[in-house]
Amino acid sequence: MVKILLHIRILPKFDVDIKGKGSNIPTLNISAFNLGVAIGASVGGRVVDTSSLGLNATPWIGAIIVLVGAGLTVLSYRQNKTHTTI
Repeated sequence: MVKILLHIRILPKFDVDIKGKGSNIPTLNISAFNLGVAIGASVGGRVVDTSSLGLNATPWIGAIIVLVGAGLTVLSYRQNKTHTTI
């Protein structure tokens, strides 16, 4: 359900925000989103298969992945802000 909401509500907004900045940008945006879904599914599957971690560890591993992603987003925003001249 959450993935559907992300696809419907967030991704079209990104496409509108970056129109005119390059013809491949919306395609790369969707590809990055799908790559994130695939990596999350792969990591989740490996966590469940690991006998020492199991199914109970998936929320914690997911939270770590989200925190890493949020940190990279903040880092990218700060780097972009310092390089942008108005």
